[in-house]
Amino acid sequence: GKIGIITAFMSVIVLTYVVLAPTFFRWFFPKYLDSVQYSQVYAVSLLFTAMNIVLLSVLRARGKIRQLVVVNTVDMVLNFVLIIPAIFFFQIYGLILGIIAIKIIEGAVMLVAVFYKQDQQNSVAKT
Repeated sequence: GKIGIITAFMSVIVLTYVVLAPTFFRWFFPKYLDSVQYSQVYAVSLLFTAMNIVLLSVLRARGKIRQLVVVNTVDMVLNFVLIIPAIFFFQIYGLILGIIAIKIIEGAVMLVAVFYKQDQQNSVAKT
């Protein structure tokens, strides 16, 4: 569906950026050539950001307030629990990989929230 199309589109954009980043930095930011690799790794997060935006929109459109609160809570907790130790142990790569990990986990939580049927919840509660 839409998630697949957006992911494919973002994959092309990310791959294009990863390939062109060294040239882009050489032309526009020659003093920061050592940052190219960081920007290339961070670009991977765009894949998950696009997917998460779609899933978040679906949750909002369906009026799933409780699930939105859970997603926001997971985001806040993960930012504290993952980012701080990751930066401490792995510096800038820790920050970047922590951000990517958080986006993946958020996406998984939203996928469950989007595809979890109310009937399943009611049948579990009755047993």
